[in-house]
Amino acid sequence: MKIGIIGVGKMGKAFINAFLENSKKTKIRKKNLVLYDLIIDEMHGKDFYISESVMDLVETVDIILLAIKPQNLDTVLEEIRKSSFSDKLIVSIVAGATINKIQEYLSEVDILRLMPNIAINISMGTTVYTPKVKREFKKLTFFMNALRVVSTVVEVEEKWLNEVIPLMSSLPAFVYYFAKSLIDNAVDHGFDRVKAYNLVVETIIEAGCLMSDAIDENTSLERLINDVAVPGGTTEAGLNSLKNDNFGNILKKCANQTIKKAFEL
Repeated sequence: MKIGIIGVGKMGKAFINAFLENSKKTKIRKKNLVLYDLIIDEMHGKDFYISESVMDLVETVDIILLAIKPQNLDTVLEEIRKSSFSDKLIVSIVAGATINKIQEYLSEVDILRLMPNIAINISMGTTVYTPKVKREFKKLTFFMNALRVVSTVVEVEEKWLNEVIPLMSSLPAFVYYFAKSLIDNAVDHGFDRVKAYNLVVETIIEAGCLMSDAIDENTSLERLINDVAVPGGTTEAGLNSLKNDNFGNILKKCANQTIKKAFEL
């Protein structure tokens, strides 16, 4: 099974790295990949097959992964619409691009729309997906089996794909920003930056584990908060500051702006 990747930016490379580092389980090796991007110099000399054109790629592969920027989608779809897609599967990770949008150009194609996050690069990703497949079930099964090796997968109706972006796709950046603010504050107080960084990283991992356990134990996040924030203590003082500054509403605004942008793309 050959997979063509159109767009070898951060997410395209993340899929390549994850699939190849777990090749025994994903059944994907370099010889199975065909790459195309306008700027792809760094991939030359690494035993990848670099397609000379997007049309050449489409005609060569079984599965096409669209990993391009949203503003380039129309150009790529217009270029490849003359090809036959009766025996191919399109996998799209293009933010904001609906299945109907793709089918305006490729009316009969089978499509798997994904919303992954960057942690797929280390085979610990989370991916939300919606399939619209009539024929190519073998190709869908092959790709989904590989995806499950490198990511947790959750199927949703397509109408939710933009809504989940702040919950998983953009969330790592929001966590990094939150962490950076705490680390910078510690440095402002004279604490060592490396030690502060390590403390924050380990605690974020630990908090994630506790949240995961809470799902199994049907424990609310409010309960987890109260387990840390004892009355009259230091954590309660910090939480009260966040509440007084309407931090919850700030986060909701952040999420809503993320969703709004996805619909505008």
